[in-house]
Amino acid sequence: MIAIIGGAIYVASNEEPPPPKPDIPLDAWVPYWALDASLPEFGQRAGSMREVSPFWFNAAGVDEIVVDPNASAELTQAFIEQAEGADVDVVPSIIDTLPAGEMAAILADPVTRTQHVETIRT
Repeated sequence: MIAIIGGAIYVASNEEPPPPKPDIPLDAWVPYWALDASLPEFGQRAGSMREVSPFWFNAAGVDEIVVDPNASAELTQAFIEQAEGADVDVVPSIIDTLPAGEMAAILADPVTRTQHVETIRT
């Protein structure tokens, strides 16, 4: 079906839309609860991706970043391996899971802030 709406052409089709052109890179956020759907989708679009941000890491202390306990170890590992194999930058999202005020204290102190930054970098 083809329709003209306000000067724009609309084409209805059962076909998958083409991936974005490589000169329009995509950045994506990947939550652990959607990994089963994200893995095949990422495989189809990896050539157009610039970076992905896995959303399954928690700051559990000044020197401790952990995987969310609800995340599948198998799926998170498979996604990271797929991203690394596709030459896509991986920029993790990290949630502060510390009690109220603890992260503020870590960031306020230059020594613990540096330690936390080094933990994130490794």
